[in-house]
Amino acid sequence: MALLALLAASSSQSCGNLNPTVHGTSDAPQECARIAFFEGSMDGSSDYELWRTDGTDEGTYLVKNINTSGSSSPSHFIELNGIVYFLAEDSTGERELWKTNGTESGTEMVTRSNPSGNSGIESMVVLNDQLIFRANHATEGSEIWISDGTASGTNMIKNINPSSSSAPSSLTVMGNRVFFKANDGTNGAELWSTDGTESSTVRIGDVVYEISSG
Repeated sequence: MALLALLAASSSQSCGNLNPTVHGTSDAPQECARIAFFEGSMDGSSDYELWRTDGTDEGTYLVKNINTSGSSSPSHFIELNGIVYFLAEDSTGERELWKTNGTESGTEMVTRSNPSGNSGIESMVVLNDQLIFRANHATEGSEIWISDGTASGTNMIKNINPSSSSAPSSLTVMGNRVFFKANDGTNGAELWSTDGTESSTVRIGDVVYEISSG
């Protein structure tokens, strides 16, 4: 019996290799074609790995033991075109972008955005059949990235802050663009947007951010 331990785990609908349905996210597994993916362990073990369930005991099982020397602690699940993308830590101790179709052989790392350290991936969203997210570059710091689910198709969109990290955050999809906050090193934290291309990743303009005490 699987222990559904969802400690600090976010989950999403996943279609695996079944018929795609509408995607959504929450703090608990959601049904998608009767399959949900989650962070789980066996019988109270502290080893948390990638599991799947169709709501039955027989259909609830470990997909893959990603970290054979500890917990991979999968999180930040998001579905794109029938494949579930998530963050996990392998035996190297680095947390990277992974994907699964619901099978052990179909569960693999997409790429290492930062071969020299942690990828620092955050705030993944889907835009036009691709993932947009924040990640660490080996030499350019934390910037805005894009991925089509392949190693060759996972790249930094733009080095917004050449002197440091732009630290993009609050990624929000509107129409065919992603809006986010970033610091280019000159104008401070401002509103930016991207369509996934370098040339169209632009600062919207000067925006004053205020923190209300009330």
